[in-house]
Amino acid sequence: MRRTLFSIAYICAPWLLMAQVQTPRFLSPINLATLTNIFLTVDDFEEQQVTGLKEAHIESAKLEKALRANESKPESEDTNGNWGVPSEGFRLSLRFDKAQYFPGEPMTARVLLRNISDRELLYSWDGTDWSFPFTVLDDRYNRRPDLKPTEPNGLGRIRCPTYSKTQRQFLIRLDPHYSLTGPGGYSITVRTHVPRLDGFGLSEIASGTAHIRVLLPRSVPQTNSPAGSK
Repeated sequence: MRRTLFSIAYICAPWLLMAQVQTPRFLSPINLATLTNIFLTVDDFEEQQVTGLKEAHIESAKLEKALRANESKPESEDTNGNWGVPSEGFRLSLRFDKAQYFPGEPMTARVLLRNISDRELLYSWDGTDWSFPFTVLDDRYNRRPDLKPTEPNGLGRIRCPTYSKTQRQFLIRLDPHYSLTGPGGYSITVRTHVPRLDGFGLSEIASGTAHIRVLLPRSVPQTNSPAGSK
């Protein structure tokens, strides 16, 4: 990623989140603490580990877009975020890019894991879809089974440090796992496990419920052109 104009710094004890405007010979700090209730997605910027300092770089356009995005807002203002209840300093969101799909269209769930605590938290996952089990109900409340319930060999545990007031994004295709070709509405939730704050074991965390609708198949246009016409 090209590094330009802005950098975001995470400083431990106390946690401060700041952005800096970079020019060739001039640094002008902007304290994001004045921009209250903002949660940035870690995937939007490039992280670096520096002794005693968590630092990341983000392009100015990406930062401006992130500050305007609904997903960066507090849960109470992100009304379509389908945020679940807090657990161990995290909250989980489930959303789709649109509310309606035609049969056969890719259906990608966007899962956000947000750190709402005042310290860095560690999340570990296997790098596969099966780290995020879904519950899918049709409009008659029948649960749709996972078509691929057996987890393949993962990539091993992937450590994802998640800094205070940031969130991690995970994109997961649902259509390979569930038969969602029939027209109608579907209610979907997702869950995962996060470390307990006391350091002993794991706790389950769940999203709120997202709703999507599958439409009737697109009709094939009929033509009334006479035979042989072009």
